[in-house]
Amino acid sequence: MEQSPDRRFDLQRALASSDPIAAANAAILLARAGSSAGDAELVRAIRSSTTNLRQRCAAAEALADVRQPATVLQLQHLVDEFGDFSPTELHNYGPELHADLLRSLTRAESRADVIPAGGEPRIVAALASPAGIVRREALLALADSKLGPLPANITRLATDEDRQVRAAAVVAIAARRHCQAMEVLRRALADQDLDVRLAAVAGYGLLGGADATAELKRLSTNSAELIRAAAYDSLVDGNDPDVRAAGAADKSWRVRRVVAAALARDSNRRSVSLAEQLVADGNLDVARQTIESVANWPLEQAGPVLMKAMSGLSYTPRKLAAAQLAARWPPAASFEVDAPADRRGVLLAEIERQWKTQFEAAAFQRLGHSTSASDTPEQAAENARELAAVERLKSDDLRERRAVAEDLRGEFGSRPLSEPALARLADLMTPESDPLVWASVFELLACDAREPSIRLAYGALGHSSPEVRRRACEHLAAHPDARHAPLLTISLADPDPAVVAAAVKALGRLNSLDDTKPLARLLADPDHELRVEVAKALAHAGADSGIAALERLAYDADPHVRRAVAAAMGEVPDASFLPDLIHLLDDRPEVCRAALASLPRVAGNAIPASDSTAAAGSSPESEPQRWKEWYRRQATIDLDQRAR
Repeated sequence: MEQSPDRRFDLQRALASSDPIAAANAAILLARAGSSAGDAELVRAIRSSTTNLRQRCAAAEALADVRQPATVLQLQHLVDEFGDFSPTELHNYGPELHADLLRSLTRAESRADVIPAGGEPRIVAALASPAGIVRREALLALADSKLGPLPANITRLATDEDRQVRAAAVVAIAARRHCQAMEVLRRALADQDLDVRLAAVAGYGLLGGADATAELKRLSTNSAELIRAAAYDSLVDGNDPDVRAAGAADKSWRVRRVVAAALARDSNRRSVSLAEQLVADGNLDVARQTIESVANWPLEQAGPVLMKAMSGLSYTPRKLAAAQLAARWPPAASFEVDAPADRRGVLLAEIERQWKTQFEAAAFQRLGHSTSASDTPEQAAENARELAAVERLKSDDLRERRAVAEDLRGEFGSRPLSEPALARLADLMTPESDPLVWASVFELLACDAREPSIRLAYGALGHSSPEVRRRACEHLAAHPDARHAPLLTISLADPDPAVVAAAVKALGRLNSLDDTKPLARLLADPDHELRVEVAKALAHAGADSGIAALERLAYDADPHVRRAVAAAMGEVPDASFLPDLIHLLDDRPEVCRAALASLPRVAGNAIPASDSTAAAGSSPESEPQRWKEWYRRQATIDLDQRAR
């Protein structure tokens, strides 16, 4: 995006500053805008031994943004200058700067299409560097065949002492379909480091072919969920419906999320069926990913999936689905996300009626959603029938109680029980020990926030079965109330991790929390994904510790954690999240998408009208750049204001 003349003038003035840091920052901003005006200053900053390493690396990265053949020549000279690790120069060698310069060189050569004949020799030379980060950077570049042939000793690097080098070598060998690729991948699967094993799984997908696909299918049944998820990540690219169906039924939410992401590629009948299954998934990330995946589907296919999410208990999927459907189909704007369950049921019933009228009946039937029953003159008789059905739970026969609970769920799950039947149900469930009976009852009462239903959940928090305790937390999360806090806080010390996670999410739904200390203690939990939920709950409660924790977790090593952080920042928006979300735009695609979804909520009214509407005609690839440019402009404005 072109800068306005006054902004460009400000940067030009800063470029001439006697302060080397200010001049370097101006040069970096100009380069990122595509201007070569600050090239000399960038080179000066890179060569200056008094400039801190972070800024030197930033200058090296920015130099690659100037798409000029002359810039490529400058980068080649800089790589030669700072990439000398010969014995006589080793004491001056800076591997971090060498790695950044090498990355910038390969990016600049690819952009300007000026790769030397036979490939870039500096890449192969860097493979001999004593620094693992440099060898890794060279290997990642060699995964692209344009940048040069693979060296003869490439397989040796697959056994390098540095785990990141081994992982990069495995990827490069697979991507280039080396003759020994299958053997290298087989050995890498037995590597002691998880990242190398995951690289091997991804390598089978890059390699392709019948043998690699057979190995991926074998790995999709591996006992380790990360390995299974990586295998499915490659398998779902083949659009095999049976593979997707198996992944959607996997016990790991990571695998199910991979399948949910793959649904974006088509909207055929089986994809619609899987989407309706996954949008109701108990894991928030899976449900959210499903909603994101159907965003570009034809409305006729996406509508039933979105309405299925709108009928669910989980607040975030319900909100996201309602917003997406309303944006594409105006009648859905009448849905009130925050309304009580009974009110939401009435509104959704009317929306479904209008949908059925407008679209084909077959599309409506895919919803599988029953609307609320209307009052009739025979209501008293119906109440008596409900009470009699509930009374059957008194049986001493476990199999009969399970059957009764399932019958109750099936027959009355689409509408609220009468007050007498609900009160009796709460009493009869107090001594119930069987988790399956409890599961059916919780499904029966999923949308019920009345006092007997909440009382029943309170009692279940102390059940001997962790599954029942977890479901109790989820029920309270679906119907948030400050009165839940004391009992949910006790559940934070539950011995079962799933119960703790459910209690954290339930506490995160409350609008206020008197004592945040028990929750804050979980910020040190080994499970980093739980830390994200804890931080989000604390931030929702107004605790600064939650905001600070989310900012730290934005730099977590696990991309799944970073994606969860990006999404959480949008759910508990705070202006301090802006730098972290801009940083996450350069992360993996799924992390970038989550950051893009959160940025408008975090930026709020700070977005100029022209920026908030510019995305409508922009491609998905341009949106991250649009936000970066907007953020840089805001930073420039802030600097100008402080200078005045």
